[in-house]
Amino acid sequence: MENKLLSIVLQNYHRIENLKYVLKSLSELDFNNDDVEIIVCSYEYSDELYNKIQEYSSDISISVFFSNSSWNISKARNNCISLARGKYIVFIDADILCPVDTLNKIMDFYNNVNSECMQIGFLYGYDERTSVEYYENKDYSFYQNYLQNDKRPEMNIDYRFENDTSVLPWAFCWTAFVVVPREKIIKNNLFFDEGFTGWGAEDIEWAYRIYKSGIDIEFNRDIWAIHLPHKRDSRKNFEQNQNNYYLFLKKANELEVEMVGGLGDIRANRLYYDMKNYFSELEEENGGRISVAECLEGDKRVLYVGVIVNTDNEINDISFSGNDIVNVYNLIGFYLPYTDNYFDVIYTMPLFDKYPEEYKKYIFRELNRLSGRIIPALSKMKDSE
Repeated sequence: MENKLLSIVLQNYHRIENLKYVLKSLSELDFNNDDVEIIVCSYEYSDELYNKIQEYSSDISISVFFSNSSWNISKARNNCISLARGKYIVFIDADILCPVDTLNKIMDFYNNVNSECMQIGFLYGYDERTSVEYYENKDYSFYQNYLQNDKRPEMNIDYRFENDTSVLPWAFCWTAFVVVPREKIIKNNLFFDEGFTGWGAEDIEWAYRIYKSGIDIEFNRDIWAIHLPHKRDSRKNFEQNQNNYYLFLKKANELEVEMVGGLGDIRANRLYYDMKNYFSELEEENGGRISVAECLEGDKRVLYVGVIVNTDNEINDISFSGNDIVNVYNLIGFYLPYTDNYFDVIYTMPLFDKYPEEYKKYIFRELNRLSGRIIPALSKMKDSE
């Protein structure tokens, strides 16, 4: 099969009406059609969608893959990656409208700035925090006025525009609009983790692995898109995102990951180097990794915060008095992979008392989420004497 320069891939599940607008905007892109393919992975069959794709297929290479499997966004994206023939893969959601010169600007960046990076585009009209019960799109001509003239709309501005994203760039990667060299994905086995279900976290976990594999993440301010409204249950999304982030945290016991989960992406990006330097020095002084230990003591679930473990992840801390260890995570305590009120009691180790008050404030917020009883470990030791 003939290779392409760019593969535009998108996934559909209950977005048919928005997808009609998206396909129209893609058909209007100012680029050599012979260099582009569009791949749609749809987790619902629709004659209307099939016919709409046929309508555009005479002008551009476009194909649809229908699946009757349970909806899984990671699996859908992996299917698209496997089908793609482009040198670069453009990931967009099924409610993203791109200006006509988008592909030219993407290639200008690859040709003149960084040919091997992940590019991230910016969004207008996106607000993940607001639930949407009812929506009605404007006539396509309203959006077309912006798209045809590279005129940025007066809509919600992507907060990444206004904040520093340079320290932890993976934390700001939303697959609503990103571009990645296909060879980098295949060579480094950088497929999406299909263990994530529901909404959220699967994209930044993927970006985290991309970043750790040595691929630069670049925010290209010249590429932007309009995010169409759709139904959204922000409370449900938050719960699903939280559960997915627990999985991410278990996979990557790293300070930066728990900081993003517990402090938020912007604050974590600002404080990361200071916290990293502080805790690295503290670990060097104490000869091991600072960790948390989950124990089962009788019928009680207990957590010890601030224990020291060796390179084999074995607890090497004379002040630790727990037994029946269930899990040890190399985490400080800013964000931990447990549901609310999971523990009967949490003990803070003597090392915890050395932390700066600002850091303890963030950690206590998380510990209070997990238990109503937080006790210094030394008090337990005295009680047992």
